Amino acid sequence: MRSNGSSSAETSSVEPEKRCLTGSLTSAGLVLAAGRGLGSRAGFLALVELAELLGAQVAGTRGALLERWISHQREIGLSGVRTAPEVYVGLGVSGANFHTIGMEHAGYIIAVNPDPAARIHELAHCSIFADANLCVRELTAHVQELGQKGVKLDPAAVKVYFQELAGRQQRL
Repeated sequence: MRSNGSSSAETSSVEPEKRCLTGSLTSAGLVLAAGRGLGSRAGFLALVELAELLGAQVAGTRGALLERWISHQREIGLSGVRTAPEVYVGLGVSGANFHTIGMEHAGYIIAVNPDPAARIHELAHCSIFADANLCVRELTAHVQELGQKGVKLDPAAVKVYFQELAGRQQRL
């Protein structure tokens, strides 16, 4: 039988030491979900660093599990966890039914996927049609800049950030 990559020994060695990979997904205010659209382990690790800065929890799709970026306990969906955070940000998530069943009750859904036909955009309150890695890098830089000024973004501020980004995108 083929391994599904769900054992913690097979996932990243950074997992046990990162708060964003050990907290509760069911009580999180902000969840950053990784999809295969992140493209690489390096993209996923950049997402982890952003989550640490934001105090968010990291989860993912079945694709992220199969890539061994997350453990089975971090998978959102039919065969994983169901979560309803204040704000859910899907980064490189396509929106397969098996995943969306686990996050459809989030208070505010943000989708970052360059494909306008991706199903995640149908569920999203706010859609960003851009590369997920670019959004991760830009938001990380923004959060670090604010952090130097002593400002910390909460889930509501993350929501506003993406709403403003979507507004700029529509004007282009």
